[in-house]
Amino acid sequence: LTAQNQGSETKSGVDINLAHRLKLDGFGKLTTKLSGTLMTKSEQQFAANSKVFDNLGKWGFEYVTPKWRHRLSADWDIGNWSATVANTFQLHHEDQQLDPKGNRPTVDSYSLWDLQAGYYGFKDIKLSIGVLNVLNTKPPFSNQTLTYFAGFDSTYVDPRGRAFYARASYAFK
Repeated sequence: LTAQNQGSETKSGVDINLAHRLKLDGFGKLTTKLSGTLMTKSEQQFAANSKVFDNLGKWGFEYVTPKWRHRLSADWDIGNWSATVANTFQLHHEDQQLDPKGNRPTVDSYSLWDLQAGYYGFKDIKLSIGVLNVLNTKPPFSNQTLTYFAGFDSTYVDPRGRAFYARASYAFK
């Protein structure tokens, strides 16, 4: 048989990117940023004239389409020093499988907080240290069955927990 495209997928939404920089007299500058997506439509149809499935805010056939997700950060720079606090967030959604009572459970919203500090006082060298998932937030429970992970959805969350890092970079000029 030859391959045929018989289905369709329709998605729409609004991307939001906002930034604000504020000079703090004698205390450097503070930059806040919000980058988010508000989905307004997510539909799949698997064959012409077949049922259209609404996947918005639900575990669809292969993945989650959250209604809202964002990254919010505040960066403070003073002299050769910087500090950043950031939040990554995804809104709750309906799970893939029904619970034992036949209801479709809700997978909780997922929010992670990260911190970073940096020093840039050496010529062409940047040093930074940080903590990802500062609060050691566990992934929300999901009974999905399409990935080989049990108890959470690896397409939606990061199960690694709190992680520390150090970074040094040099710019060749």
